[in-house]
Amino acid sequence: MNKDTSITPEEEQEIFSWFLHGTREKASPEKRKDFGAWLNQKPNRQAIAQRIEYIWNHRDFERALLQIEKTDHKEPLNSRKATVRPWYLAIATSLLIVITTTMMHNSNTPKSAKRIYQTEPKQVSSQKLSDGSTLDLSATTKVAVSFNPRKRRIRLFNGEAQFSVAKDPSRPFVVESRQASIRALGTIFNVDQRYGFTELSVLEGEVIVNPLKQTRKRFVVGAGEMLRITEHSTGAIKTFDLTNYKSWIEGYTQVENQRLSELLIEFNRFTDTPLTTKGNDIGKLLVSGSFDLNNIDTNIQILAKLHNLKIQHQGSHTVLERSVEETP
Repeated sequence: MNKDTSITPEEEQEIFSWFLHGTREKASPEKRKDFGAWLNQKPNRQAIAQRIEYIWNHRDFERALLQIEKTDHKEPLNSRKATVRPWYLAIATSLLIVITTTMMHNSNTPKSAKRIYQTEPKQVSSQKLSDGSTLDLSATTKVAVSFNPRKRRIRLFNGEAQFSVAKDPSRPFVVESRQASIRALGTIFNVDQRYGFTELSVLEGEVIVNPLKQTRKRFVVGAGEMLRITEHSTGAIKTFDLTNYKSWIEGYTQVENQRLSELLIEFNRFTDTPLTTKGNDIGKLLVSGSFDLNNIDTNIQILAKLHNLKIQHQGSHTVLERSVEETP
């Protein structure tokens, strides 16, 4: 059965208003999720949204509005995110309609459609991309998605994301972190971007990894394998049990001999109260186990008992430090 992919004028106007009125910036996480789900119901809705966002953020579009302002009005142009005056909204809407309509007639795929996806602490998100791939974002994560006819590119700025890649041999799917470029054609993999390293876990298929500052190195990582890349070095490829694997998507994080400071980075994505350690030796403690990301307080209590730590609440932070009883 063929789905109706046509777009009505009312649907177009709703998409335009989402961007032009600053509705997206003011919307709650629930409303953003609902709007994203509505866009994903029709590929053409998603395509229009990507084109509008690309044009709206393009410097030439802003220059055009500034020129109109200088020519016809004496008041200075406010920020695009500020409240939009009626004349400004009318001009912006007209320009966007003309430009996006022209682009849609010229090509089914924009030359460079870029879109930002971002989650807040304790918020996760799942997005269906225009190529059929699925992008799952963990909490406190930000990515930029940029597709063109020759390449599918995603920039992971921070956080953790899982990618279920639709096969398209003519358009490689590339994820770029601070430390590595990860290339896939059709596979499922998870990328965790932390302060000093990128950690890759492959759940299906295989990917090619090129460390950004280790230009002569290249790694092929397959299902059930993981790899950690820092700025100047790359660890050995390790294996993990796919059968018993649980990730943040199921609400868990599993670690084996991981530094406590690194585990707290994961916990901090799922709590409003930042967690820190006092003393370098505490942060270097090696911990193992499976932790429920929906019960961060319980996790901290368990870790404190296992490693004889004291929990201190200091202002807006929770600090783990060595217990007094253990001091010589």
